[in-house]
Amino acid sequence: MDVQNRALEEFFQFLQCQLRMEAAECLQEELDTDPEANKWWQNFRSWVQPNLGKKEKWMPFHTVLGAHELFIVENIHHGTLPWDEKRKFIAMFVFRAHCRSNVFREAQLPHMLQEDFWRDPIAQFADNGAVTRALLEYRRRTRQALQTSAFLAIPERLCQDDDENLARNVAMRTRTLLEVAEKVWPLVHDQKLVGSEKFQEISKTIQAGRRLGETWAKMLMVSIDIAYPKLQLLASTCDVGVGALKALQRLFPGSLEPREALVRATRAANCARLPAASNFWGLLAKVESRLQTRFSGMPRVLDQVSTPPGHLSAVTIQVQLCEWRQFMDFLSRAGVSSIPALSEAAESEVLSEPTKKFRRITGKRPDSVQETGGAADQEPADSEDEMPLTNIRVPPMAGQVLAEGTFIQATVKVLETCRAKVASTHQAVEAARAQLLRCDAAQRQATSQVVEALRRNSAAEEAVRCIEMQTSQQEYMLQASHMKTEVTKEVLCQLEDAHEKLSKADSSDVAKEPLLKESTCLENAMKSRIGHLEGLIDDLGNQAHADEVAREPQEEQHAELIRQSSVALEERGKAREAVTAAMEVLRQAQQHGATAGQELAQLRLQLHLEEAKVLSLQQLVRQEAWL
Repeated sequence: MDVQNRALEEFFQFLQCQLRMEAAECLQEELDTDPEANKWWQNFRSWVQPNLGKKEKWMPFHTVLGAHELFIVENIHHGTLPWDEKRKFIAMFVFRAHCRSNVFREAQLPHMLQEDFWRDPIAQFADNGAVTRALLEYRRRTRQALQTSAFLAIPERLCQDDDENLARNVAMRTRTLLEVAEKVWPLVHDQKLVGSEKFQEISKTIQAGRRLGETWAKMLMVSIDIAYPKLQLLASTCDVGVGALKALQRLFPGSLEPREALVRATRAANCARLPAASNFWGLLAKVESRLQTRFSGMPRVLDQVSTPPGHLSAVTIQVQLCEWRQFMDFLSRAGVSSIPALSEAAESEVLSEPTKKFRRITGKRPDSVQETGGAADQEPADSEDEMPLTNIRVPPMAGQVLAEGTFIQATVKVLETCRAKVASTHQAVEAARAQLLRCDAAQRQATSQVVEALRRNSAAEEAVRCIEMQTSQQEYMLQASHMKTEVTKEVLCQLEDAHEKLSKADSSDVAKEPLLKESTCLENAMKSRIGHLEGLIDDLGNQAHADEVAREPQEEQHAELIRQSSVALEERGKAREAVTAAMEVLRQAQQHGATAGQELAQLRLQLHLEEAKVLSLQQLVRQEAWL
């Protein structure tokens, strides 16, 4: 059976989005995907954002960077706790029973640092054990959840007090995992078991635990594989959780045993030559290079972020198939077109019998555990406070049973109310869609205004630059002309002083000088010199006047440049203010668009849920009427 290339192409586009989000969340870096994968990015972000933070429901591409696995690696394997390898192994299972970091640190770790704890860890989690009491005290003091909302584990009703019931459920699950850990520890270090044999033995041992099925086996095997990467437990195969089944059906429509389908999916992904696959490998190399620098001091992380091309492991494919299935379900609920989702009926027809046994959430249930009807049909809750409490049998009180006709009438009334709500939600969806279109138009208009404002600002900057250059040149020429005139006037003054001295001098005074008494040309020489000085004075005066006359238009031109510079500076200031105002309008338009998009997605989801409720009520009315 060949893989569906279209589905595989979209799977690799999804993996690119996973890597991009991983870089943003773990490295605070923004990387690009290829154009086709980028088309999914906004929807992908809308799906991931609600699952970040306290919900801890998003799993990045590298499993070791998931909130729970990274906590184990940082605080248990690479932490400063004074434990040997086995105690770290046991602590890993203790944390995995609830996956709440604060619960582990505040309620459990203080006891686990005491030597008394390690003498009999299981006894510490008895109904009245020290750690169980610490869990109850933590719950009552903080009102915080005792288990993660990332996996569904509906608590059994063990006692009447709700807080104590939650604490005892977590403690009971921990006892089961501790029993499993004691059995798995020697298998991990058994040199006679290698590869798939060791995987099979460990998986079988885990699933032998109370209410531990394939999903629990997969989750614990991932933690063991990260702790002991040299064993290569999950390189070629792993347990297939229920979350990956629909995704496998997208890749391989038809009847396939889950593990066989996973092996084929891993092989197809590693051998793919699709454009999205090539772009994925390039992006993976960039992300892993940065991760190796970021986590250079954590060998167990480095072992997981060094993927050679064409060597994706089976566990990576399995985990990412689960995430892809959740993303596709999100798109289906939001009304975004992609590969058609399998209906429950169609999926039931194509799944083989070995596959159908995987359809369980809480694993195996002993016959001694009796549950109330309908508890398993309820949707997963985000907090154990909202989860239904099972195993409560309340006998019906007399007079509570309605007549069939009254029941149908009441159901029809509820159905009509739900239909009215669906119609109202339809109108709200259309209004939200129209609002989103208006926001998009406003955003496009704001973008155009920003572009025009930037163009005006650029033109104003260029005008100011040109005018300032011309003004500088004109000022230089005026300064040179003034200096020339000053020098001319200074020389003119000196010549006038010399002329005045010669004019006042008497020829007889000069004749008194030695050797000049008998000179007959002395008087003529003085007259000639005075005449020459007078000519120079006239020439320099004319030159100074000519320079001043020539400088007048230059000064007028300089004044005009100063005026133009003031106008250009004022225009540049207005252009800058226009850019700032346009950017603010664009920011508000983008914010309104994002809000409108979120409201539309929420309304679509609400409409989907209400329509499902109407269908259920219609079916119930038809069944009751038929009976």
